[in-house]
Amino acid sequence: MTARVGETGVDEYFLDPLPIPNTTPQAYKATFKADRAGELFLYVNDAVIGLPWVYDSFYPNNSGTAKVTVRLL
Repeated sequence: MTARVGETGVDEYFLDPLPIPNTTPQAYKATFKADRAGELFLYVNDAVIGLPWVYDSFYPNNSGTAKVTVRLL
């Protein structure tokens, strides 16, 4: 997962969420400290495959949902 702060620029943070114990469904937590103020963009995606005709071979179930909570620390 990648977080970016600001509409332009490269203020990006690569997040590696850790599982929160005893949560159903499984919840994860990641924190970061932004270097500037601005709008938060989150990117959650599969790896990029440069061969579109074999995409379904690697990601046959490419779907899902997420609930995101953002808190100021």
